[in-house]
Amino acid sequence: MKYIVRVYMAVLSLCMVLFNLYTNFSIHHQLKSVIETTRPYNPPTHAAPVHREPLTNTSVRRVILAFPYNGERVTVARRLAQSPHALYVVSESPYGHNGLLKQMHWHKDFPVQSVEYMRLGEKLFKASSPNTTWFQEVMARTILGQGVRNMYVRGEISDNDVVVVTDADEVVSPEALVWLQTHLQHDVVAVAGFRWFLWTHCYEYPQRQHLKVATTVQTLRVRLKWDAHLIRKREHGLHRVSIGVSDAGSHCSWCFGNGGIREKMRVNIETSSWVSHGTPRVYSDKQLDHLRATGTWFDGVAHGPCRCSPAQIASEMALENEL
Repeated sequence: MKYIVRVYMAVLSLCMVLFNLYTNFSIHHQLKSVIETTRPYNPPTHAAPVHREPLTNTSVRRVILAFPYNGERVTVARRLAQSPHALYVVSESPYGHNGLLKQMHWHKDFPVQSVEYMRLGEKLFKASSPNTTWFQEVMARTILGQGVRNMYVRGEISDNDVVVVTDADEVVSPEALVWLQTHLQHDVVAVAGFRWFLWTHCYEYPQRQHLKVATTVQTLRVRLKWDAHLIRKREHGLHRVSIGVSDAGSHCSWCFGNGGIREKMRVNIETSSWVSHGTPRVYSDKQLDHLRATGTWFDGVAHGPCRCSPAQIASEMALENEL
């Protein structure tokens, strides 16, 4: 009897493995037309001009910008241009929200940028988790704290320095970073009011997105035990303070070139906002350029009022497609 049970379990395990391989192959085959693009890739050489003063007094209090990366070249290029004196911690996962392998981007997109790079080395997707869709993303944010810890152990940063944890497409403004340098205290988490844009920085949604983004290194070390994701959680026992500048930052989760938009479609296949009758829609460059030029979402609804001139819109579109 025991022998029969063992044989049954072995056969069942083999069937599960074969089914998983078939599912991975099937999904990749279905999405192949979505992610393929004839547009050649060129490493970013510059970002859109930003007429702002760079971060100052960094020798007194350092700012560490930490974020997971998944190919958001445009917003990261803006961030690097706006905050040249900050330190950077970047994490990247080889697995997507659905647990399948995905392309790695950072070293291809920014090969010469100096960062503390944290690569998730194992598949942390858990089918039994109640929040399985975002589990991998949470772990990519959590590991950022280990990157900050590495810098702390090496003596490169101190307890009084500031850690800013955001997504790659959430860019804290230079003015807000200066405010954090001057005002942020221990046992406090700073809340930023991000302006929300679609496609380019020309179409701004009327409402703002408020997110907890920053603590001191000491707070991350002592209170949060180096878990950077806890900065973003709703409840963590820390006092809150709003960043006291009018422009705390911007959020532009779809600021990609056309190839990047198709890649995000592939990664976010489980969402329904761009899916028609359960089938991924394949948009041509002409269609995507029209959406970007008019500030229109996939469902045909305008995102918000235009805040740019026609020349600025063309300049923003050129930047998105160049990167």
